[in-house]
Amino acid sequence: MYKNIYILLLFCWVITGCVTATPITLPDGSTGYEIKCPGTQRSMGDCMNKAREACGGNYKVVDKEESSGLAFTAYGIMQTRDRSMFVECE
Repeated sequence: MYKNIYILLLFCWVITGCVTATPITLPDGSTGYEIKCPGTQRSMGDCMNKAREACGGNYKVVDKEESSGLAFTAYGIMQTRDRSMFVECE
């Protein structure tokens, strides 16, 4: 029974993920944020909302990346999707 609960939790985590903002130092020495929004139910819009929240308003996108793949589990294959942005607050 516990195994099924763990599989369900893993499935939910892969689908939704958590949007995070981590402070970083950009190449020019200024402070920016790395915004990560993984999960198949997330979009780049979720990253943009988190960037706006982290910067308190306006920001400039320094770089962004989006990738997808497959996760193999004992119960089958699940699609994964990762998105990230590097932003500089204005």
